[in-house]
Amino acid sequence: MKELVKKYRYWIILFFTLLILNMTIGNFLDDVANLKAVENFGGFFKWLYADATMWSGRLVPAALFELIVHLPNPVFALINTAFLLLLVYGMNKTFAGEELNKSYWPLIEGVLMFVIFIPGLVMSVLWKSATVFYVWCTALSTFMLYPFVAEAKGVKVKTGEWVLCWAGVIYATSFEQIAAFDMVFAVFMVLWNKIYLKRKGFVTPVLALVISALSVFFVRMPGNAVRTVSETIQWMPCYGMFTTDQKVLIGAIYVVFVYTFELAFVMLIIATLTNALILRSKSAIYVKVISVIVNLYYLGAFLENIIVKKVEYANKVWLIDTLYQFFDFYEPDFFFMPYRLWNVIIALTMLFTLGYLLFAAFSDDERLAPEMPLLFLGGVCCTMIIGFSPTIHISGERVKFIGYVFTIFTMYSLIREFIKRNGVKV
Repeated sequence: MKELVKKYRYWIILFFTLLILNMTIGNFLDDVANLKAVENFGGFFKWLYADATMWSGRLVPAALFELIVHLPNPVFALINTAFLLLLVYGMNKTFAGEELNKSYWPLIEGVLMFVIFIPGLVMSVLWKSATVFYVWCTALSTFMLYPFVAEAKGVKVKTGEWVLCWAGVIYATSFEQIAAFDMVFAVFMVLWNKIYLKRKGFVTPVLALVISALSVFFVRMPGNAVRTVSETIQWMPCYGMFTTDQKVLIGAIYVVFVYTFELAFVMLIIATLTNALILRSKSAIYVKVISVIVNLYYLGAFLENIIVKKVEYANKVWLIDTLYQFFDFYEPDFFFMPYRLWNVIIALTMLFTLGYLLFAAFSDDERLAPEMPLLFLGGVCCTMIIGFSPTIHISGERVKFIGYVFTIFTMYSLIREFIKRNGVKV
């Protein structure tokens, strides 16, 4: 027993830390509304049919939620703590390396991520109906994507890992925000493994096909279309007037706001460490010059963020924040000033250029590493697709959860990589 405690001491400390955080979980908003949902529809399967045809395509997590919503709050807190641990474990295992789970890093990641770096509003996922979607689906997605990374590294996937993988396939493909990332990541890694790395076998292509098919199937459920019309009328009547490029612009502005305002400090750390790794690498001179430019851009954004917080009416004078004022959700037309478009283009160019620089920073002579830039850019795109939802306001801060987690984990990975390349054991 003493040996087990010593071996897993960091996980044990993290468990109790997150359990205390989870003790705040109770029945809020949708939780209360769903307490009698099954009863009101005359049975579980009648409710399930109604949900699929009149509300959403989030069928599997929604069904599980209805089965466990009546559990005592302390029991639910224990389950959710386990999923938060799975999220930290799975992120390391899939994107950073299994060996990190045997050190003190998971404790640092978990405490900083959920207690310090992710603000309270974003952690509003810690109410039952939200955490079942955002936390649980994201956690299981990390295991669903592990076989693709394992194939790239030439590692055999164990039986237990396959079980978690298929649990993710069944569960996470029902949640469109993370399913979009899963589908793109799976297809890209199959192409990378088969074309570039010349890996043989058909298992991962079939897995990618299943992930894609299920993701499209759940998104195409009639309940999604009905809910879109319902919530457009209720929350954003002008949404139906937007063209596809305008919806992309809404999402782009949302991304710029999140990544240059709310995550200014994290982005500065990412840009600075990426720049430091590239400058010390064998990268071409033009790559090093670009990395310096991107680093200076995020330094400027961070400094502007500090200055603006000390200025009254900050959102009226902050240059980057004004990007979010391209449009007004509550007006009947799409208010857009074309002369400012170059600002959002520059901001997105910097973001996606940073994604490429991450690829250069994490790759070395032994192996090219596409996982981390895919994770970082996946968080950006999961935030951007909010522009295609008329519930952008009413969904609140929790829609940023995936982008926050992916971005902050990218920062941790860069810190570890920087320490490791300076000869310090991590």
